[in-house]
Amino acid sequence: MKGGLEGRFESLIGQRFQQRDGQFRARLLEVKQEHNRRGILTSSITIAAMHAELEREFERSAAECAKTLAELMESRPTALLVPRKQKVLRLCSDALLARKAALEATCQGASATIAASLSSGMIAPHRTLSDSFVQLQTENACVELRTKQRELFWSKLKRMKLGAGLVLALVTGLVGVMSYLARAELADRWNSFRGDVEQPTQGAGEVPGKAVPGTEDADRQRA
Repeated sequence: MKGGLEGRFESLIGQRFQQRDGQFRARLLEVKQEHNRRGILTSSITIAAMHAELEREFERSAAECAKTLAELMESRPTALLVPRKQKVLRLCSDALLARKAALEATCQGASATIAASLSSGMIAPHRTLSDSFVQLQTENACVELRTKQRELFWSKLKRMKLGAGLVLALVTGLVGVMSYLARAELADRWNSFRGDVEQPTQGAGEVPGKAVPGTEDADRQRA
């Protein structure tokens, strides 16, 4: 099973194309019913009208591819990185190539009975999508994706700068607070140390204001 962007894209676009398939078949049926009411069901006009629906559905499918890939790129958890341009374009092209084959098969199946009654030369141009049309729609989808990639890159870069600035401000503030607290603690310790040094010291056993016994006799003899 494929993972990453490729796996998520294939899964999601598969679901969306499946939903569109029912709508496409319904539109083909409406064309046949309308032409049947008009009495022109078995005609090249019906085949051409169904082919027009085929082209419209492929164009919408190309837009769906671009939209789905853009959504997945935007929801990526990566802070800055966006998928490489060539990878995104390859995913889009591969999906549309497979979509072209699937839509053509659906349209040909819906018009098989009508086509069997007509000359192949009359309906040949309306049986498949032209290469130029497919290329144009694929290029349009890729242009949209490249534009979205540039927007995402600058948007994520801007968010990263804002995030980095906020983190820097918080760290700077925290360092300032810690520095202030450290200086305050150092000042308290210095004041405490100075008080201990400046306090007068007295000998052990001495009582302030009272002479030591024996010193009075020695003083009288010297006098």
